[in-house]
Amino acid sequence: MIYNGELQNLQLPDQVYLYQNIHTLNYQPRYLGHHIEILTTMAESIWQTKTTLTEKKISKEIYQLLDTSRLSRNVSICVILRLYASGDYSIHVGEVSFYAGYVLRSLRPVIKCIEMDVAMSALPSSARKASYDLAHQMALVDGYHESIMIDSSGLVVEDPLRPVATIKNYTLRMPSPSLWSVECMLLEQAAELSGLNVTYERISLSDIANADEVLTVTYQGVTSVSRIGEKNYFVSLADKIAKTIETLELQNTSQKKTNL
Repeated sequence: MIYNGELQNLQLPDQVYLYQNIHTLNYQPRYLGHHIEILTTMAESIWQTKTTLTEKKISKEIYQLLDTSRLSRNVSICVILRLYASGDYSIHVGEVSFYAGYVLRSLRPVIKCIEMDVAMSALPSSARKASYDLAHQMALVDGYHESIMIDSSGLVVEDPLRPVATIKNYTLRMPSPSLWSVECMLLEQAAELSGLNVTYERISLSDIANADEVLTVTYQGVTSVSRIGEKNYFVSLADKIAKTIETLELQNTSQKKTNL
């Protein structure tokens, strides 16, 4: 990993952090400036922490980390950028994809809904990640591929780094515009360019049950859900959304800074 600009081989002490999952291909990060803007804005909002992260500096360090790791340049790699309350930062190598670029993943997961309230779920924080990891492991133990967290009021827990969306009659319902992330912006703009009507509202269990398609968006691209409970889903418009994401250049990234 890289810690404050230096290659390190050490175990960091437990610290609270905010983070971003950054898509890289050929060791080049995509939308890095947007990710840094999101992190620094949120850190200043909740911790009053000011940082000096720049796109040029972090891009160079990502290249150094991936080159040192000797990973393939021909597939997409997730790089995790963490920002701590102290103002320190670290960069880590995450998952290595089978794909190059944003795609519709071939895996169509069977998903388990798990009731779990998450504190400040709109923040991409270590607390949110711990809740997601717990729910994911619970789903795996029960024989499912993935999980979706449902809060005590029966609504999908909003996840900025893995937004859940439903499609019904060419209308895509996605989390509220105040949920600020690269993944949400990619989903929103790709859906609009794909000819769908986009609405913003918390998604309920009944919305999931009545949907034609359910999908999630991560650093890899789009995942089309196969089944939740007894409901099987189509895969139709998800492919078009994924192909559109790969061709996008994000616009108006600063419009979603409210309600951090």
